[in-house]
Amino acid sequence: MASRLYTSSIGQLIPNVFLNYVQDLVGFLRPAKYGALSSMSPGIEGRLWQATTDVADNNLLQVDNTDISVINTGVSPMALTTGSISWYDREIRGLYRNYAGSGERPGQANDYLFGAAAPVVFWGYLGRGALDGGGLSPSANNPPVPAAGTSWAVQIGYPSITGLWLYIDPADGGLRLYNDTGSTQRTPSLWFEATAPLGVRP
Repeated sequence: MASRLYTSSIGQLIPNVFLNYVQDLVGFLRPAKYGALSSMSPGIEGRLWQATTDVADNNLLQVDNTDISVINTGVSPMALTTGSISWYDREIRGLYRNYAGSGERPGQANDYLFGAAAPVVFWGYLGRGALDGGGLSPSANNPPVPAAGTSWAVQIGYPSITGLWLYIDPADGGLRLYNDTGSTQRTPSLWFEATAPLGVRP
């Protein structure tokens, strides 16, 4: 857990300096007042993901599911419980890194070479999730195939890289990374932010 500014206990008043400072520190994303997205909700979801294995060509890995921690207001005292998030209808931007060699992720023997491979910037739209060419959830040897009105996937690194996809699996709503580049991706890593749902494909 990250270092806390303040740790409170049950029945303790929360100081206003803490609440105000948290608002100063938290990153916000608000829609601009003009343009196509002026009515979307504010907010942003960030994730840092590190694979523990390589991703062979024509294979996929799960990046995240839909589970999040939320506050249960129906109990006393209130406590954290498990809720869910929908990744649908969000723009997503971030950095992708495919390591240059083995053991370069943090905690491994060669992590001093962590920065040896340049990250790739991406920005896309997750839509309503991805389907393969047969209209099913993508699977090994069946990559996502974007199609108008039915299938959405973010192609990372295009046009210098082709066939590397970040997408929602409609079977469970989770995020997946699919490698259809023709070569193995070495213990890849993602650092990304997703907007609130845009409200255009709810």
